[in-house]
Amino acid sequence: MSIGKFTFTGAGLALLKPKLFSFSGVDPDEPSRSSYLGTPVYSNLEIEPFQYQTISGETISVQNGIIIDHVLMSVSQTKNIVTTPIQGRNGTVKEYISDGDYQIEITGTISSQTNNYPETDVNELVQILRAPVALNLISEFLNWFDIHSVVVTDYSFPQTEGARNIQEFSINLLSDVPVELADL
Repeated sequence: MSIGKFTFTGAGLALLKPKLFSFSGVDPDEPSRSSYLGTPVYSNLEIEPFQYQTISGETISVQNGIIIDHVLMSVSQTKNIVTTPIQGRNGTVKEYISDGDYQIEITGTISSQTNNYPETDVNELVQILRAPVALNLISEFLNWFDIHSVVVTDYSFPQTEGARNIQEFSINLLSDVPVELADL
């Protein structure tokens, strides 16, 4: 017995798609807020204000934190597994140790409401990324993975051809679970 196969081509497909993929009675997600351009923001990234002390004892304070509306995030995780070869057996014995850290990649843009370079916001983000401390993040997407604290591993700020009022960026992070020495 053969199974039938449907093939839709041409203009008929454009008419048929809404019928195949319509969801009646379902409201679209409500955005959390609107950007300054009036576009909906469904998931943004907020880095909370913080302070830390340098090796020389100087206190550095980031008072405002930063909110970035234009971000895309990617989260991945590896497991910590010990593999042991056994003589006379093909393959290895695997021993699950624990879950590894989440690796987070954030790409996005900082844009200016004017035609000028967003120097203040870029400088503030660079200051935050240079801090040798864990950062507390607020993001609905990262909350799904129970990620609230991260450390920065690297970041980049490439130039954008033909655009003066935006700055693209890419940040790589590792999830962090704060440990109090009293807990050990």
